[in-house]
Amino acid sequence: MIKASLMRHSSGDLAQLRMDCKWIPPDPQFMKLNCDGAMELESGQAAAAELIRDEKGIFQVGF
Repeated sequence: MIKASLMRHSSGDLAQLRMDCKWIPPDPQFMKLNCDGAMELESGQAAAAELIRDEKGIFQVGF
């Protein structure tokens, strides 16, 4: 479940994206792939990460 909200500076520029997240485990005998990314608009630099966890939330692999 993800709940997101944008915050703005008084100038109207976007300041921050706030996200309230809760990880929901997969069904037993399955694993879950989660991913996230970010980008800096001025430079165009970006990064991403992924990880896999089992139904107990135990980290299996990340890349």
